[in-house]
Amino acid sequence: MRIAYHLNRFSLHLYQGTSAALLTAIFINTNSIAATPFNFEQAQQQLFARGGDIVAAKAEIRSKELLTESLQSLDYPRISLAVTALEYKQHLGINLSSITDLLNDPLAGLPMPPLTTLLPDSFDYTLRGSLVSKNVSMFWPLYTGGKITATQNLAKATISQAESELHHTKEQLVSVLVQRYFGLQLARQAAQTRADVVAGVMENDHAAMRMEQQGVISRLERLQVQAALSDAQRNAAKARRDAEIAEVALRHMLASDIEVEPQTALFVISAALEPLHDFIQTALAQHPGLGIIAAKRDQASQLLAIEKASYLPTVTLLGRYEVAPVDRADWIVGLSVRVPLFNNIDRRTSVGAAEQLVIKADALKEQALLNIETLIERNYRLMEQAREQYLMMAENEALAKEALRLRKVGLKQGTGTVLEIIEEQLNLAKVQTERSQASYDFVVELANLLEASGQSERFSEYARRADIRITRENS
Repeated sequence: MRIAYHLNRFSLHLYQGTSAALLTAIFINTNSIAATPFNFEQAQQQLFARGGDIVAAKAEIRSKELLTESLQSLDYPRISLAVTALEYKQHLGINLSSITDLLNDPLAGLPMPPLTTLLPDSFDYTLRGSLVSKNVSMFWPLYTGGKITATQNLAKATISQAESELHHTKEQLVSVLVQRYFGLQLARQAAQTRADVVAGVMENDHAAMRMEQQGVISRLERLQVQAALSDAQRNAAKARRDAEIAEVALRHMLASDIEVEPQTALFVISAALEPLHDFIQTALAQHPGLGIIAAKRDQASQLLAIEKASYLPTVTLLGRYEVAPVDRADWIVGLSVRVPLFNNIDRRTSVGAAEQLVIKADALKEQALLNIETLIERNYRLMEQAREQYLMMAENEALAKEALRLRKVGLKQGTGTVLEIIEEQLNLAKVQTERSQASYDFVVELANLLEASGQSERFSEYARRADIRITRENS
């Protein structure tokens, strides 16, 4: 791009013997050096493959899937093996003085010494040993009031939400890609138009210089031509910079290391598209935003089911088996029924909170339907407006070209001035730029319409249907 800039800057000062065609060729060729060609479908595929938002959304889906898989066996029994190994040392101390006192009185008349001389006052003993305990225990929920099923369905609903969010992310990225992909072409067309203006004004400036030398025009008119040339050069430089910025934005979005060359041209579909009603009906069926809301409502419903299950009893099968020789093995098996009587969390308000989440989801859906319908109608009308403007401006461009031709004829016949020609050149550039802008508005509003109706993946289909293609050669 820097080579292009310096060559263009050098070309603007070639006053004599340099044609507009040569200047345009220099601009176009220097902007195509070492560029990677991408049609829109290829650009979209690369964006989906490398985009950080897409990778993150896919990882989110996979995380939800794995979590859901981990919950599918919640209603299975839980069996565990416990092994306990103990090494112990215990000190035992027994006080015998109270016992000897009690026995001395009954034995006082016997010919034997007192027990206090025969027994110690206390008896101490240290116990040492080891113990290994092994057992298998089982916990099997037979009835939980629907908590397990609701928990599993809640996890599945999070997958649906993540998938809808991925779809929504793709829809948004396609719209941004359309803006940058075709925005680059619009910027380059504007730069080409400005380069053509500079080339035309330079030719007129050269003619004005000769006419001044011959005394045909005044010094003031020649200065006015030079001022127009300076303005044209400044505008051309700005247009080149805008094109460079647009190229960088697209290249970074596609994670490309070298310059990107779009292959799918700006386009307009001259015939009217499907009726507005068709886009609205499609949105109601597949808009990802509605999918996200539906998934959240499903989650709210499952949370409500879990809260209501807190009123119901739970039934559990219990078992324990001590691993030991058969004749000494201990085991136990039983059925546990737990009926909730009182909870330190108010179950009634917990259920009410869950019910409010369902109400919230329903309200969001109703509002989303209104917003989507409004957005679709707005984008549809803006797209139609851009299409009509582009078609109607064809006559304006033809008139501007004819006016320029007549001004040139008038100059040769001595009935026109150089400044009049420059004025018509600028007017033609303005009309061409506005018409290119209308074509860009058409593709952007088409992308917005498709995003609003949940079918951005069809953008390439509409691009192939286009019967008008705007390139730098025919703009």
